[in-house]
Amino acid sequence: MISINYINMNNHNIVNRLKKTNQHKLLSHYEKLDSALKVEFENNIKDADLEVIVDSFNNNYVKNDEISRIEKLEVYTKDDITQKYYDKGVATLSEGRVALFILSGGMGSRLGFNSPKGMFEILDNLSIFEVIFKRLLKLVETIKFSPFIFIMTSVSNHNEIVEFFHKNNFFGYDLKKVKFFPQGEVPVIDENGDFLLKSNSDLVLVPDGNGGIFRAINNSFVKNELIDNNIEWINIIGIDNVLVKPLDPNFIGLTLSKGQMLSSKSVMRKYDSEKVGLMLKKNGKPIILEYTEVPKEMREERLSNGEFKFADSNIISHIFNVKKLLNITKMGLPFHKAFKKVSYFDGEKLIKPEIENAYKFEQFLFDVFEKFDDMLIYRVEREREFSPLKNKVGKDSIETARNDLIREGI
Repeated sequence: MISINYINMNNHNIVNRLKKTNQHKLLSHYEKLDSALKVEFENNIKDADLEVIVDSFNNNYVKNDEISRIEKLEVYTKDDITQKYYDKGVATLSEGRVALFILSGGMGSRLGFNSPKGMFEILDNLSIFEVIFKRLLKLVETIKFSPFIFIMTSVSNHNEIVEFFHKNNFFGYDLKKVKFFPQGEVPVIDENGDFLLKSNSDLVLVPDGNGGIFRAINNSFVKNELIDNNIEWINIIGIDNVLVKPLDPNFIGLTLSKGQMLSSKSVMRKYDSEKVGLMLKKNGKPIILEYTEVPKEMREERLSNGEFKFADSNIISHIFNVKKLLNITKMGLPFHKAFKKVSYFDGEKLIKPEIENAYKFEQFLFDVFEKFDDMLIYRVEREREFSPLKNKVGKDSIETARNDLIREGI
């Protein structure tokens, strides 16, 4: 991937960058601005990933779909967990060697909630954030130590989340151990390869996907925090699973005891047509094979005991070795593009298109898996650890998540 040199850029640099990326329409717009707006434009665009996105637009990332070998990953379940794994996990946590990362960039729009999803009140006076932190406080009682918690926000919801934590006194957690950082944003391109404007002096920018966590770690204070605090392992979780177990000692102890650099929790899929990606080895590398990529016969193949041969689906709870992760993510991950409806400024007014008109680009967290040699799978019970909150009603809804949380408790 192309590396951007983040320096203060003058008029000459901006013009060169726009010419280099064939942004003739944008250059023409820029040259018509008055001096004050030009300065605003230069300041707003100086850190934008113009070259990276143009390169991704022109050279669309295509997965290597050639499959010469499909293998199951090694799977462990609760029946494999012994006291030694739990003890190792507790010891590692007590030594401060593990940190938690929470992916919190998403909003609660699909729930009819116009704030960050983590702030959604899943039970009376109890937000999703507080549910997670109540579990963390129970862990702190056991390990006698408060691990670092890194919360990845988005540019648009960062301040609201930080204010929410201060208002709630960090839910009783050691505030010095809670760090916030926003994921990156990238420009949007139309069908002709032109960047879209948000205003006379700014581009339309969108979040760079959950895989953007690795760019954010490498390009912010977070990298030094990990190194300076001797954090050797990170557990990444999503915000929308109300049953998630953060910093699970069994999971951590199992991963370290087996000498793995990467591990993931999974649940067994319910039926052959369930639209979930499968966690497996493809051509010797761990991946998540998307539902649309899984041949029908593979989805339906079963073992002699009736279980699916390829059964494990992703619930966004991963453990990474920090040293290995920082090393392999230096060059970044590919950007995937999706054609979407995007409002934009045409130089005179805001345009709200009725059909798809532009490409958004994002990185996927699981694209990093294939950079590792192996991945351990810890299969957990769906009813105990997986209840996604994605919709206002119906499947994976407020009602189902709330009922699951009441049943399982905090």
